[in-house]
Amino acid sequence: MDDARRLLDGCTTFDYSYEQHWIERAELIKAMVAVYIPGSKVFAYCHWWSSTTRKKYGYMWSNVSAPLAMHLVANYSFNDRPIYYVEAKVSENGTVEVTKEKMYEREPGCKAKTLVPGGSKGMFPSYALFDREVYKFADMGIVPVDNIRIGWPKRRHHKESAPLAVLVERRSDDGQYVKHMQNIHSSAFGTGYNVLEPGRIYTIAAAGLKEFRGTLYWHIIMDCGTRVRAVRSKGTNDMKCKLVQE
Repeated sequence: MDDARRLLDGCTTFDYSYEQHWIERAELIKAMVAVYIPGSKVFAYCHWWSSTTRKKYGYMWSNVSAPLAMHLVANYSFNDRPIYYVEAKVSENGTVEVTKEKMYEREPGCKAKTLVPGGSKGMFPSYALFDREVYKFADMGIVPVDNIRIGWPKRRHHKESAPLAVLVERRSDDGQYVKHMQNIHSSAFGTGYNVLEPGRIYTIAAAGLKEFRGTLYWHIIMDCGTRVRAVRSKGTNDMKCKLVQE
């Protein structure tokens, strides 16, 4: 061991901790990309590309349904950074044709974790899957950086669980104040009378419609992070909204 230390003594790689290496790398992450091929049900994502190793850092799964693909996009994306989502088809001669391109982002103010696959490369890793204590990402130097929070949930979760984050569509011609929500999981939203404070003014950051228990509801995220499920009833509204222009 002493010989190994002497051999590596002049190597600049070991002048910095792994945490410092991670911080400098994370500061360069500006977006992520996900690709889905509906015909073969293949999903792949890439968190970053290393110009040093020439490798892409991500993973690929097969037998992924379209709803599950969007669930994975929500769980494996970064906070405050665009998500480039691409669908494609592959012809018999191997030619790839892009059939759909969208840009998403996580809900405004999101501080959720970003997943990476577990040791068995499962889609839904968690600490509860291990029968022994394992190191947390921060213990290994992978600390939060600019709201990038790599980690796993404590409890088990699966494809029927609510996604870790809510996706909203990001448009290049976005002059709107309210973003369109995608992949809504109704159980993650509370009813207005339970979560809203009477008399307080809220600003809606994102909204989307989805049926819940046979009724069409507005699912709304406020800029403070509050999630509300609201429906218009006869003669009244669950919320009174006012358009605020800057």
